Amino acid sequence: MGEEKIADKAEILSYLTNVMRDAGVDEKTRMKASEQLGKYLGLEQKKSEREERVTVKICDDIGAK
Repeated sequence: MGEEKIADKAEILSYLTNVMRDAGVDEKTRMKASEQLGKYLGLEQKKSEREERVTVKICDDIGAK
């Protein structure tokens, strides 16, 4: 009975997308909408969760002439 009062996933995603793309909405609100979409899509990760590749080069030049 009250199901029509609760937005489903598609409606929420559509709303956030519309807000993000609406040039008439202030930039802060548009950024917040894009952040929420990014979180939903898994695009936002904490730095510790990101895989970072580091190349280490070891030079053994001790005692080299």
